[in-house]
Amino acid sequence: MRADMVFITDGSASIGTFNFEEIKKFMRQLVDGLTVSLTSFRVGAMQFAYSNREEFGLEDNYNNAGVDAAICAIPYMDGPGTYTGEAIMFAKDYMFGKVTTFY
Repeated sequence: MRADMVFITDGSASIGTFNFEEIKKFMRQLVDGLTVSLTSFRVGAMQFAYSNREEFGLEDNYNNAGVDAAICAIPYMDGPGTYTGEAIMFAKDYMFGKVTTFY
């Protein structure tokens, strides 16, 4: 099976540091059950609040260890506002729009 998966993570102040770390734990557990590689699952992550920020792209990590380390390194944005619609558009246009197809 081939798939691209992007985590769209709420980094607004209403989430809080504890809950943000719980979200990251969930992300890590989910990825642990996948086989990340160029030819199977590619994983990316972004965070949003008042703005959007790519944390890592679909072509940045080619194995589970790389994705796990990248998730652990995501800092909590702790920003005002929750612009979910704009985050989804950012994911569609930027996170998925800039990548190449599977090899």
